[in-house]
Amino acid sequence: MKKLLVFLLPLALLVAACGSGSGEYKLTVTLDDEAADGQTFFLINYATGDTIDSASIANKKALFKGKLEEPMVAQIKLGDAGQELVLEPGDITFTWETGEPKGTPLNDKLTVIYKEANDIASEYGEVSRKFANKEISEADAQRMGREIGDRLSARLFKAFEDNKDNPIGGYMLSQWLPAQDITLAKLDSILGTVPAAVKEMKPIKKIRDALLALDNTGEGKKYVDFTVVGDDGKERKLSDYVGKGDLLVVDFWASWCGPCRVEIEKSLKPLYAKYNGKGLKIIGVAVWDKPADTRAAVEELALPWDVIIGDKELSEPTDLYGITGIPHIMIIDNYGTIVSRDLRGDDLIAKVDELMK
Repeated sequence: MKKLLVFLLPLALLVAACGSGSGEYKLTVTLDDEAADGQTFFLINYATGDTIDSASIANKKALFKGKLEEPMVAQIKLGDAGQELVLEPGDITFTWETGEPKGTPLNDKLTVIYKEANDIASEYGEVSRKFANKEISEADAQRMGREIGDRLSARLFKAFEDNKDNPIGGYMLSQWLPAQDITLAKLDSILGTVPAAVKEMKPIKKIRDALLALDNTGEGKKYVDFTVVGDDGKERKLSDYVGKGDLLVVDFWASWCGPCRVEIEKSLKPLYAKYNGKGLKIIGVAVWDKPADTRAAVEELALPWDVIIGDKELSEPTDLYGITGIPHIMIIDNYGTIVSRDLRGDDLIAKVDELMK
């Protein structure tokens, strides 16, 4: 059984919350791969980012023992892969290939939730198969995909509501949130119903910080400047381009992002051809990307506008603007006011046409 994280945004989390008191735990992790012997599992507290413990794999097993004051959701990590379980007093078994934690009350409950969520998510494969075989139309495939997503979302939210008094609740909230189009006010309303420890979870705080940044840089607000140091050691700022007499279109993108490339060809290049030198400027801001990969893509795509590239993968610009997905295109007027955010395709072209009249 694959875990629900395969089907949602890959967030690995931990929640410290109210539990049944202190006690000893024994966690046995088993795997089928003999080649893993000698490697190390890490037990991670994602509320703090700290490593709780580590254990070497021998004879396809790893053993963790310890004592804790309260149950928590923890991640077992091997290399770049991670899976979650509830760390609580008792004898816990975890099968790496299936992702099933068993042996204690909360882990048994978590395994049931995983199975129900995965049963729903597995329906995506059937929809994809039918579409590939031309048994259903693209419109039907999209509609069915949305319906599956809605049911999966509802199941995760119910798991959150049913488990507010234990660590599973906060964990499920953190799994539900990333896929939601949610406002800061709505999130704060939900957080008003949970223990304080859940509010302090790093993944949840990260989402709230992004919503706060989005709220502070919405349409009608002044742009927020940022400085990027390039691999040539020179600083470049967003303010180098704002207020120079032109409407400014800012494209947050990455070389590996397919939709970003589509937007460049379908929308940005036509706008550049139509309005460059006539009151419109376009710039790119390369984010979440290796500088060398960005430079190669700039050449491959023959971009005629400036692209701000850092000396490392950039996340500061997206953090400032609460951007959680790309491409993200922003329009700033000559006075530094944000007049549009996250339009694409025909909607973006129509908005620029309107502003350029």
